[in-house]
Amino acid sequence: MKLALCAIALVAMVVNAGAVEKKPKAKAPPKPHVTETAPQVEVAFSPDQGGDTEALAIKAISAAHATISLASYHLTSQPVADALCAAAAKDVAVTVLLDEKDNPKGAKDSQRGHLDACNVAVRTNAHYPIMNDKFIVVDGVTVETGSYNFGSGPALKNAENALVVWNDKALADKYQAKFDQLFDEGSSK
Repeated sequence: MKLALCAIALVAMVVNAGAVEKKPKAKAPPKPHVTETAPQVEVAFSPDQGGDTEALAIKAISAAHATISLASYHLTSQPVADALCAAAAKDVAVTVLLDEKDNPKGAKDSQRGHLDACNVAVRTNAHYPIMNDKFIVVDGVTVETGSYNFGSGPALKNAENALVVWNDKALADKYQAKFDQLFDEGSSK
């Protein structure tokens, strides 16, 4: 009898198990819509591409809406200086840091005087034997770097390279921190 009651109880449990309302699985929350553009890379080489390093640097400068920070040992390119001045004229905050020994005030081949006349904030750094950095940070999200010294001669004669990483805030933050350090060490004399 006990065996029969156990069997009946077991059958009742199996039948009721099928009748138990199962809770629907919770839907996974929707993935957030990402509106940021993934980082993109663009590269140029000179002289075999006819000065494309200069053109790529100007492209990065011309894309600015809010800020440009440029650090360079050498800046003799009139087109690069003109692009920086054009950005400043559009209320982009342009700051430039140059090597002191290569860009003293009044140097004929440096674009320092031209930038000063365009109300670009220019400082030179004499803290190192050579301040040999060559990079641009645009709007805190884009970085241009490479061997290109922002000169028309190097773009047309030397083996140079330029690399732009568009839309990479983490990378831009690192370059901006270095720029700020170098700029703080510099002077406007």
